[in-house]
Amino acid sequence: MPKKPSNPNALFDTIIKESGLKNDAALARSIESIPATISNMRAGRVQIGATMIIRIMENHHMPLARIKRLLDGVVDYA
Repeated sequence: MPKKPSNPNALFDTIIKESGLKNDAALARSIESIPATISNMRAGRVQIGATMIIRIMENHHMPLARIKRLLDGVVDYA
């Protein structure tokens, strides 16, 4: 059975909330990206890649296991 595509909305929303960021533009700056990339990922036009995951891990000190859970839509409110 093929794996369903990941949905980064829960991940992005959690990072914004926990980091006290105002919006997706601030999130993009915090992970050295551009707002259009975040928008395209939220809309499902672009999949979140390894580079983005590494930046999230490094810049927001988030473990890979938690990132994977959030990409699967499991919100943990840790």
